[in-house]
Amino acid sequence: MYTDQQKREIERVLTVFKPYIDQADYLEIVWSNKRQCYVSLFIDTTRDCFEGADAIQSAEEICDKCYTEIGNDILLENDREYELWQMHKLERDEFLRRVQQYDAQLPEYHYLIERLLSPPAQAK
Repeated sequence: MYTDQQKREIERVLTVFKPYIDQADYLEIVWSNKRQCYVSLFIDTTRDCFEGADAIQSAEEICDKCYTEIGNDILLENDREYELWQMHKLERDEFLRRVQQYDAQLPEYHYLIERLLSPPAQAK
């Protein structure tokens, strides 16, 4: 499913995010021999089951998923239910603090952070 270069990039990104993925109770990314690709699993810890499984298409997708989940962690900790771009300044500052270690290692994906923190473009 992947070229050698795509697989190397995915594995590089997974190595960077490994500490986050290992500590997250609800996110797992595994290799599927049957599909010959990585699969992200969302674990519903309250019902003790898998809520969803999606084939990973790119390293960018892993970055986007992990950055989104880090933001969602902050919203859940603060009992908030809105989009990441609607975060208050303190929440935004905390998000930027938490993603800094990954952003420093993966600067080519910084635009994903900016996109998550920006309001969606208005339809014309």
